[in-house]
Amino acid sequence: DLDPRLALYDIRTMSDLRRASLAERQFVLTLVAGLGVLALALAVVGVYGVLALVVAERTSELGLRMALGAAPASVIALVIGQALRLTGIGVALGLVFAVGAATATRSVLVGVTAYDPLTYVAVPLLIVLGATIAAVAPARRALGVDPATVLQA
Repeated sequence: DLDPRLALYDIRTMSDLRRASLAERQFVLTLVAGLGVLALALAVVGVYGVLALVVAERTSELGLRMALGAAPASVIALVIGQALRLTGIGVALGLVFAVGAATATRSVLVGVTAYDPLTYVAVPLLIVLGATIAAVAPARRALGVDPATVLQA
């Protein structure tokens, strides 16, 4: 309206300009979040694999416990308790390293502080929940051990 002789091009709204300037950072953050979910899934699969191996190696011990009168709930508690002890050690070490790495990640965080309490509570809870879920299958498999077969062996 002020000068019809001016050549105008690439006219965009401020919200479009803002969205375009943040697109690369949003992509990187989405990629990092996806890798975090993948890491959690790998951790759960790893815990499951280790527990399945431990239960397989302890089949005779668990069968002997059941033959001597151990309640199924105590066998499940034994297997899950072992998983949670190991997970607790891993979570504690992870929290120590996370606090140490917080200063390095401070520059790339948007809308959250490096010491966000929600993150430091939610992530360990998710890991413990995943480890508990991963420990249930080997614990239930331990219940299937036939005490008579173990006593014969």
